[in-house]
Formats: sequence, C-alpha cells, structure tokens
Amino acid sequence: MKTGNAVFHLLLGILFVLCCAGAFTGAAAADSPDLAALVEGNSASAFDLYSALAGEKGNLFLSPYSISSALAMAYAGARGETAAQMEKTLRFGLPAARIHPAFSELARIFNAGGKNYRLSVANALWAQAGLKFVPEYLEVVSRYYEAGFREVDYAQTELARQTINRWVEEKTEKKIVELIKPGILNTLTRLVLTNAIYFKGQWESRFDPAQTRKAPFYLSDREKADVPMMHQTGKFKYAETEEAQLLELPYSGGELAMAVLLPTPQTGLAGLEAPADGAGPRGGAPKRPQSSGGHRGGC
Repeated sequence: MKTGNAVFHLLLGILFVLCCAGAFTGAAAADSPDLAALVEGNSASAFDLYSALAGEKGNLFLSPYSISSALAMAYAGARGETAAQMEKTLRFGLPAARIHPAFSELARIFNAGGKNYRLSVANALWAQAGLKFVPEYLEVVSRYYEAGFREVDYAQTELARQTINRWVEEKTEKKIVELIKPGILNTLTRLVLTNAIYFKGQWESRFDPAQTRKAPFYLSDREKADVPMMHQTGKFKYAETEEAQLLELPYSGGELAMAVLLPTPQTGLAGLEAPADGAGPRGGAPKRPQSSGGHRGGC
C-alpha cells in the first residue's frame, strides 16, 4: 500500500462510499468485547447485503446499522429455527442475552452526539390497535432499543401510513418525507418496525461552492454523465493499492470522517466488489489509513 503525497482529484466520479462506524466506536469497542463483536458482525452482514444488492441497476444507498437494529427488534421476538436463521443471516455472534445490551450500548454512543455534529437514532413499533403482545418482548425493545410502542389501525391504511411517515419525517428533520409508499401497507398488516437515523455535520475543510463545476462522472467503463462536482485541494489522509485509492474526509472536530473508496481503472467497480476471501469486497472494509505526515488531496 502506498501512502505518500498525492493530488487526488475525484473528477472521475466517486463510485463507492463507505461511512465507517467502526472508527467511531473503536475506543468504546476496545473496552467492550460484546460491542466489538456486534460491530464486527454488523460489518460482515453489511457486506453480505451489499453483495446481494450490487447487481441492481442504479445508485445504491443503504444504512446497514438501521437494518440490523430494526431486525434485531424483530429477532427479540423470534424463537427456534426462525431465531437461528436470523442469527446466521445477521451475523449475530452473541447470545440474545448479550446481543440486545450490545445494541443498546451502540445506540447510546451514537446518540451521545458531539460538539460539531448531530447524530441521532430512533426506533418505533407500530402495532395493530388491540393486538396483544408478549410483555417480555415489549420490555426488551423498550429497554434496549428505546422503541416507543404505538398503536395504529391498519384497517385505515392511508391514515396509518401517514402517521408513520410523519414520525419518520420528524425524526429525520424532513430529509425523509415518505418512507412508506402507497400500497406497502394493507388491512392484514399487524406490525411495522421503523428505524430513523439522522446526521448533520460540517466538513473540517469546507468546500467552496464557487469551485463546484460540471465534470464527467463515470457510471461504468462505458458510461458517464456530466454532474456538478465539488473541488478543493488540501491535506487529507490518503492511501492507495493496486486496486483502489482511499481518501478520508474528516468532519469538523475530527470525531467522525467519511471514507471514499475509488477503484483504479484497471480494477473497476465490479473487480473491487468481488470478494477476495469471503469477508466482503476484496477482503472486507479497508483499514483506516495511517501515516506520519500529511497527504494532499483535491475533490
């Protein structure tokens, strides 16, 4: 792996973006084996999911943590073969008695926030009015997931849909205004689990809007489109291999960062996505680049 002074122009287009929670939870996970196991399992499950969706056409945007935490709430009510299959698919390496407290600790870290950013996670259960649930299940989701239990009448499908969507819109500061599209719910719906995650932060090195200009974004080896591209030149953590270039863009305060992974022309996105050892694209998530000096980059 090369780590040196390099001018990194993302004018070829950012093809693969990873927002890594591992770095964010690293210090806490070091003191908690269960938390470390949960993060590792969630990362593996995220690559499983990405591999399953990578063949779909168009852009791919997903929140593995939101998916795993929402399904963990469903897992809390599963038993027998169903529970065993969920454990395997979601890569839960801990027994139920420990997995739920680990999720609770991870949510606490996320919701603790920081001086320079806003990050919040919220869960909710939307049950058919009058339907009885096992008290122990409600205790688990309330205690470890802070999931508010709400009743709606799915016989009034459109009203129930609008009620859930308003909650999501509020929790995401109106960034997601219609999570549930018409036709998803029906009169047979009995329970909906929702997870909303919201983040807002400023770049440590801000982009000048005046520097934004159109440039080619490569959708594939053969396709490209002209889109607005932000641009700046500065010092960033940067690393490269024969297969990809990796750039870290820190948010203000240095607590969080976005990692941008760009395949080399020789490898291409499909080559980068191909599992090298079953642990995810080309062997799993890239490790946080380390260096003793600054690296130049522009994007």
